[in-house]
Amino acid sequence: MAYVATRCGERAIDQAERLYRAELGPITRERIEEVRRALPLLIDRVMGEASLYDPDVAALALAQTGGDLYEAVLLLRAWRTTQPRLAIAAPVLQDDLFTHRRISAAFKDIPGGQILGPTLDYSHRILATGVLEGETFTPPPVDPAARIRCE
Repeated sequence: MAYVATRCGERAIDQAERLYRAELGPITRERIEEVRRALPLLIDRVMGEASLYDPDVAALALAQTGGDLYEAVLLLRAWRTTQPRLAIAAPVLQDDLFTHRRISAAFKDIPGGQILGPTLDYSHRILATGVLEGETFTPPPVDPAARIRCE
């Protein structure tokens, strides 16, 4: 069922989608692999929001939607609902897991402390415009010896 309140209805909608896809160009396996390699954190976000762990399918969703995170998540969720359930996950104890990121807005002092992991959530949003002038943007390295204790 299509949204037909648009002038010319379904034909206009069909042509608009064709134009969108024409601007994206062909989607190849190489393009999917490039998305996986270049945008691993975006792939993780798409998989997390869609509740499905499959990096290849998440990269395909991103490529197919032109990098639109919201649309990629919707596409992956819709695809997930068509797949058979293979198994039911067994419960695990948090103490048995390696925690990569643990944040709690409700509880400042959660057991084990808060762990940010790789994130831009608390960063200044400053665009590295020098790259457009030919400069190279190299972020400062992580100091593996630094462990921040907030007490």
